[in-house]
Amino acid sequence: NIGALVNLGCIDYEHGQFESAAILFLDALEIKPDDDEALCNLALALKKTNYLEYAMVAFEEAVNVNPGNTFILTNYMMFLLE
Repeated sequence: NIGALVNLGCIDYEHGQFESAAILFLDALEIKPDDDEALCNLALALKKTNYLEYAMVAFEEAVNVNPGNTFILTNYMMFLLE
């Protein structure tokens, strides 16, 4: 289930296992490609693994899916400013 995959990805992310987290977020997106939480978390994990171009694509897609989500917008703006 998508919620479980996202939660497991968040646990891996919190433990510094960013590549594993990214894979779990991608697995979640295979189930629901327009899940804004999975997209944003994927972007954050990709940023940590230095896949910056892919992180930007994931952030942009998350913003397109849910343009009013302040968590996504804040993280995307911080990403752009770095």
